[in-house]
Amino acid sequence: MEKHFLTGNEAVARGIYEAGAVFASAYPGTPSSEILKEVSQYQEVYAEWATNEKVSLEAAIGVANGGLRAMAAMKVVGLNVAADPFMSISLPGVDGGLLLVVCDEPGYYSSQDEQDNRIFAAFSNMPMFEPSTSQEVIDMIRDAYALSEEFKTLVTLRMTGRVSHSKSVVTFQNRKEAQPVPITKAPKVPLPAAMVKMIENAKERTAKLTELSNSSKWNKAEYYDKKIGIVASGLPYEYAKEVFGKNASYLKIGFSYPLPLKLIEEFSKNVEKVIVIEELSPYIEDSMKKSGIDCIGKEAFEKAGFDPYTGEYSVPMLKKTFLGEEVPFIPAKKEQLIPRPPALCAGCPHRGTFYALKKIKNEYDVLIHGDIGCYGLGAIGPFHAVDNVVCMGASISMAHGSQTAFDRAGMSKRSIAVIGDSTFYHTGINSLMNAAYNQSRPVVCILDNKTTAMTGHQENPGSGRLIGGEEREPFELEEVCKSFGIHNITVVDPTDLEECDKVLRKALDSKVLEVIIFRYPCALKKLTTQEEKAFPKRAKAVVNQEACIGCKVCLQSIGCPALQYDETSGKVQSNAACDGCGICIQVCPVGAIGKGEK
Repeated sequence: MEKHFLTGNEAVARGIYEAGAVFASAYPGTPSSEILKEVSQYQEVYAEWATNEKVSLEAAIGVANGGLRAMAAMKVVGLNVAADPFMSISLPGVDGGLLLVVCDEPGYYSSQDEQDNRIFAAFSNMPMFEPSTSQEVIDMIRDAYALSEEFKTLVTLRMTGRVSHSKSVVTFQNRKEAQPVPITKAPKVPLPAAMVKMIENAKERTAKLTELSNSSKWNKAEYYDKKIGIVASGLPYEYAKEVFGKNASYLKIGFSYPLPLKLIEEFSKNVEKVIVIEELSPYIEDSMKKSGIDCIGKEAFEKAGFDPYTGEYSVPMLKKTFLGEEVPFIPAKKEQLIPRPPALCAGCPHRGTFYALKKIKNEYDVLIHGDIGCYGLGAIGPFHAVDNVVCMGASISMAHGSQTAFDRAGMSKRSIAVIGDSTFYHTGINSLMNAAYNQSRPVVCILDNKTTAMTGHQENPGSGRLIGGEEREPFELEEVCKSFGIHNITVVDPTDLEECDKVLRKALDSKVLEVIIFRYPCALKKLTTQEEKAFPKRAKAVVNQEACIGCKVCLQSIGCPALQYDETSGKVQSNAACDGCGICIQVCPVGAIGKGEK
């Protein structure tokens, strides 16, 4: 019964360990990335990085259908990728305990949108829990597995970024090995003939779960001053308690699907005014109003000048909305604020790729489709080389579609796809296969930095390591591409600007599908034994102060944080961040930058 200080993500790992889970799979994505790495510290639970979220959930389903406890974890938009197995498992169900941990992100700090995945729970008619603290994460996981096995269904634990990354005190318990659940003899195959019975079973399950939700310990009323009654879920419950204290009563919703509408109705009758506080969509509010329960929700925030449908809630937000109190703060002086746009790291191999693409874009009529990852930064300064980004793996599909349309319309315009190695393994493979099969001819640029960099350097099939650090023979991208019948494949060092330019021009002049693999490891990656031999350490750049004319071409063209301009001397200097990629040496118009010590 030791006490520890854990983040919500660390608590997820501890929770599945204590609950006796034997299998965990995930695809990395903030704010969920730390979960699987933490799970891998527990030897009793097998952990693996999956190639994408769909595969992750399907693998966990396979374990659960074997009568054992499993977990899949993903970020907010990862559930879109996993939606097929997620929705499909609702009717046939599972035998063993199946937990899906999805980390929503109000505020979209690192996501392309901030969808509210409580809607997915209602859509699929499968139960969902919403923790507010790290201790609740552990305790809810224990109950979620028991619920999953009792009702033979997947159970979702909906985290949010603030719960995932905030720390609170938890009490450890010993691991309790879960006994394998007997496997149902009837096959779980959703054939049309079996669907009627499955739908009936699902309706019965939802009815029982609704009854359970109304009596669940996770949906609890706390009565203090009854002039105001607050219905809240997740972290907003904690905010409300901090703002109102004992000047209000509370109904905390922790078991949020099915909603405990009978309990909510009873609570509403016991207070004079009901306020609903929930992040993102009016999921609880709309359900209450449809059931004839009067409440105040999003409109109160709008009247106070907030947009309650996006971003995180906060204590100051609640104080202003309901108490009319402005929380004082010290305003920053604009002249003291230094612009800090996101930038590629010093030594990032993508810098050379985007320098070359920018040059090409200025000379050719091209449309460049980007993808999800560090290389999304190619859309901003100083490169401005990417025209659009949609979702994981979409760059190749979009390039295929636009190139096909350009060719059929008799246009000379060319389409380029830019995708990273991990994203290629995630969903880019299907897209490239489709382009090759349909004989399209985009130029596909795969930026192979040998890791899943943006989310924290997790492993992928081309990284050469497993999650525990064991080295493995990596998959080679060129071999995968060859298996689709693609013959024009070129591997180039992205830090060799002249070669990059030559290869891109040749590909754009080609009449067939071209794949260019820009290969060099991420500057922050711990190299494998094989990579240390293939990519030896390089000399850092040194600026000759006498030769430098202070033109700033190096700064303006590649935006490397290892270079800085000294206002006093009017010269550019290199700093300790330099990784020795040598790109600045190649772009300096007067040859003032050279190689120093390794």
